[in-house]
Amino acid sequence: MISAMFIAVANFYFSFIRPWLLIRRHGSLDGIPHVSGAPIVGTLLVLLGGVFGFGAICTSLIGILALTLETGGAPWFLIATWRDASLWDSSK
Repeated sequence: MISAMFIAVANFYFSFIRPWLLIRRHGSLDGIPHVSGAPIVGTLLVLLGGVFGFGAICTSLIGILALTLETGGAPWFLIATWRDASLWDSSK
């Protein structure tokens, strides 16, 4: 779970903190490459940690926190695309 938390914190930094710092420093994000971190890797590590640490409260709490911070994982994908009808609506 510690490695999942590390990936989650790195993804959170690349998604929210780094762009904010670059905008403050340069004024805009034009010409600066987008860095996405390691999407879905943290979610897979949480699942693996949940299998190995099954039943441990500390493992569960760290996993839930890691999933909350993991901006490239499955829960954040659902949050980001929930209102996008083109992904969920099959009738055209």
